Amino acid sequence: MTLSAFLDSSPTAFHGAQTLLSQLQDAGFLLLKEHDAWDLQPGGKYCVARRDRGVAAFVVGQQVPWEGGFHLAGAHLDSPAWKAKVEALQPHHGTWKLPVEAYGGPIYRTWLDRDLELAGQVCFRHKGEVQTQLWRSGPGFALIPSLAIHLDRGVNGGAELNPQDHMNALLSIPVEDENTNPILQKLCDDLALQEPDILGTELYLIPSEKAQIQGDSQERILSGRLDDLAMAHALVQGLVQSKDSPQKTSMALWFDAEEIGSRTDTGALSPFMDEMMERLVLSAGGGREELLRSRRHSLLLSCDMAHAVHPNYEGKHDPRYVPTLGKGPVIKAHAQRKYATDGVSEAIIKNIAMNAEVQLQKILSRSDAPCGSTIGPLSQSLTGVVTVDMGNPIWGMHSARETASLQDQEAMIRLLSHYWS
Repeated sequence: MTLSAFLDSSPTAFHGAQTLLSQLQDAGFLLLKEHDAWDLQPGGKYCVARRDRGVAAFVVGQQVPWEGGFHLAGAHLDSPAWKAKVEALQPHHGTWKLPVEAYGGPIYRTWLDRDLELAGQVCFRHKGEVQTQLWRSGPGFALIPSLAIHLDRGVNGGAELNPQDHMNALLSIPVEDENTNPILQKLCDDLALQEPDILGTELYLIPSEKAQIQGDSQERILSGRLDDLAMAHALVQGLVQSKDSPQKTSMALWFDAEEIGSRTDTGALSPFMDEMMERLVLSAGGGREELLRSRRHSLLLSCDMAHAVHPNYEGKHDPRYVPTLGKGPVIKAHAQRKYATDGVSEAIIKNIAMNAEVQLQKILSRSDAPCGSTIGPLSQSLTGVVTVDMGNPIWGMHSARETASLQDQEAMIRLLSHYWS
């Protein structure tokens, strides 16, 4: 699956997890259930879903983990968005006004005047049991209009947008009955439900625009959610393209909730990764001591997008560290260890990249500016696994429309495929 197709089919972390599982199963990975006993075989390919929003996939190595260790890589499936307050929908001046809550750190102004749709998970009652279903409204469902410059003369000077007052979405559905909830009505129509059967929703406003390839040579891709679905796509492509029956056990993990701190049962601060490693150790006949030994033989690549130098804002970067679109994946390091990379892990990934014939770049933040954070330090603090933070450079991170290089995407896939081979 191309990166464009992956992005277009993954408006939320729920949809991203479903897309991943479909690709993995098509590539011969057997879907396991966490509540079942596992019988894993050397060379076997397996995948696991946790609560429809976290995924793990692994190829069992020929060596037992406490001798060969794990070759791990992780990314996250969530992106900044606007979570819908469905029950608070209300008619207002002839239109439906939908209050929203910021998920993560979106750049507010980039969401204005865009065609938006709703997407996410619906929970409902069926035959006395709770079931879930993914749903998306389709394009043309809502928008968040700007205020005219005539009514706000200071708008180009950086007018503040308050998420409670100014980011309410206006639905395209006409107000015919003020006592109804047209979102719930549409859910019922699309999913063949009765309104009392709907027990809960987790729906997000998402830009409807498809991913777009830019330039005659198709060098750049413009899309929402490149952070971090581009790395999620690179992981699955690298894993399925790697050689069969590796010596070390290969494992890819796709977490949720990175944008809001990772403190969930599918986030990087959960036991998800360590539980997957422990179950493989147990399946191979090991115990607690073998798990601890396995960690010491392992390496984790924390894959999250990096800031490319912006030609209009070069001063935001340290002049000696200016990652550029199309020049390869970026190693990310930080003195305060907001990134997990240290001298040893940097050397290891550089050696892997040289063997894969992949060019790398490096970023260190300006000494007077903070940086973001990733799943790397969190996973490392739970397991002690040697970790390197890296990712492809991007413009407009957390914008509703981000820009990256397809050359960098190909390089990252090639690096991961070599790593897992």
